[in-house]
Amino acid sequence: PPPPPPPPPPPPPPPPAIATNNNYCGLSWTSANANCGTSCPLGTNEECPGSETCYADCTNCPAVPIPPPSPPPPPSPPPTDSRLVAYLQNWEDCPTADQLDGYTHIVISSAVTYDYNPNGNVCSEQCIINTLTTNTIPICNDQYQPELITQWKSMGIRILLSFGGPGMGLSLAGDLNNCWDYCFEHETTTVMDVSTQLVDIVTTMNLDGVDIDYQYCYEKVENNAIHQDVCDQVTAKYDDLTAIQFLTDLTTNLRTKLDALGDGYELIHSPRDVDMVARQGVGQQESLYFGALEVAGQQNRLNFLIIKFYNGATRPVSDGFDNANAGAVSARGIYKDVVNDIFAGQPENVVFGFCVSDCTSTSSNASGPQAVTVLQEVKAYNGGEFECNGGAMMWMAKRDVGGAWSD
Repeated sequence: PPPPPPPPPPPPPPPPAIATNNNYCGLSWTSANANCGTSCPLGTNEECPGSETCYADCTNCPAVPIPPPSPPPPPSPPPTDSRLVAYLQNWEDCPTADQLDGYTHIVISSAVTYDYNPNGNVCSEQCIINTLTTNTIPICNDQYQPELITQWKSMGIRILLSFGGPGMGLSLAGDLNNCWDYCFEHETTTVMDVSTQLVDIVTTMNLDGVDIDYQYCYEKVENNAIHQDVCDQVTAKYDDLTAIQFLTDLTTNLRTKLDALGDGYELIHSPRDVDMVARQGVGQQESLYFGALEVAGQQNRLNFLIIKFYNGATRPVSDGFDNANAGAVSARGIYKDVVNDIFAGQPENVVFGFCVSDCTSTSSNASGPQAVTVLQEVKAYNGGEFECNGGAMMWMAKRDVGGAWSD
């Protein structure tokens, strides 16, 4: 007899049940259960319009499917020692293709709260950042050109917004500007006007983070009183501890708000070498600004720091990385303290800042080959202690003609 037919295949498993709930928005549970208006399957108030709240178990309303969880965001890029950061003054020419192929970061300089005046900038007393249109500032050529942001980001360049700079005020004898004074009361644990403005600009312009460029006063009286003979331009709003508290609150609030936008946003400071001399002498303490950054670094609020090794304390081109002859201190002394005290021994978080040709007054100009020599000394120091470091910054893109410096 013929063999018996094979048994029929088993029926396919039933499709997985779709999880549902009865979450709806309303001004109360009663109104949500009666109106069955906007559903909120994730159970969050953010899904509801206006002042409505999300309520569960609205059994009078039809069940709604619960969306699957969102995939995890891609990991942030690992630390690298190949950064080349270029500051772009936003009234100058836009960088050329020859320049762009060498940059990992462009820092747009700067968001400010004043109108320029040669006799002293006219400050916004409410610390309102100057914008072209709502939440935009010029990128280059004194124009907002969003297509450039798109182009540069497609090349893998990260673009940061710099807030501050010398026009906001300098701790320098004879300086006339004091616009930072008017910002101190606008950034506290409860009033977050400055950080909100900056994050709104980052969001609108599709940027990758914020640089805080503070070159102003913070020690007229307190601590080592290193600014006791300068900073005559300060107003009655100024106080050493108020200035440091402002920087602390601004950093904390920016970190929180940038993280709320998603992963990968960068927050940095770019202090001068003179402000990062950790100890000013026997029996004296680190600067108050150094101390504030030390706390921020320990609490993982900063992605990296740029130290401007051209503002007067160091002369790395003539002295080398490890010596202090023309300079008051060695670049190594500052660099090592920042690495160890602010970043717990992680040199990849410290970027070495160079000035291409605008720092004759401090004898700190550095050609491309001279910068390479200094960075080779950084890498070789103490058997390679800083071999994997944060890379280099150049002031400024305008001086990188044809990409000669960056290449």
